[in-house]
Amino acid sequence: MQTAVVPRQGGASLCGEDVPPGLLTEDAIVQGPPAPIAPTGLLPSNLPEAWAGHETTPAALASALSKRAGKVLPWSTVRTAIDHALRARLVQTALGFTWTGDFSQANSTKLRVPAGPPPPAPSNVRVAKGPLRASQFQELADRLGEISKIAADDNLRLGVQIEIGGAKPPAAETISKVNKVLKDVDPNLELKSES
Repeated sequence: MQTAVVPRQGGASLCGEDVPPGLLTEDAIVQGPPAPIAPTGLLPSNLPEAWAGHETTPAALASALSKRAGKVLPWSTVRTAIDHALRARLVQTALGFTWTGDFSQANSTKLRVPAGPPPPAPSNVRVAKGPLRASQFQELADRLGEISKIAADDNLRLGVQIEIGGAKPPAAETISKVNKVLKDVDPNLELKSES
């Protein structure tokens, strides 16, 4: 098992790295490795103190993460989180900057949030979806009471998507009649063109 070495003096913290001579003294603390940092934990929404607008530096991330942890985190732990965030495209190097993961770049490399929205964070929500024939939809409706009892404490939510059409568009009269039925169920429910 890897261990982390934290000298009582200075801001070094090492894990999975060679300990330089003189750093492992009698008053140094040897402890288990810190927990891995989720790549999403680096995002501005989760670590706002490390970001200035849409940009940050690896050093700012390391400082903010260490402050939250209440101890200096090993660079290897922070570097791994940054590497994972870069691979997942949650962050990217700013224009004109490169990233090798070396601590000497911690203050000089700029990271930024990509222009598009970041991928959603992993969710605890489970979703079942797929096309159902009318008879299957009726069977599902008949068993909703059973599902509601099973998932009573788990924030059960239902959605619906109704599609009519295919190689040729449905007749205007068909759309009008189906919309009348749908609005009896919910005033906001109606067939609309996707274009």
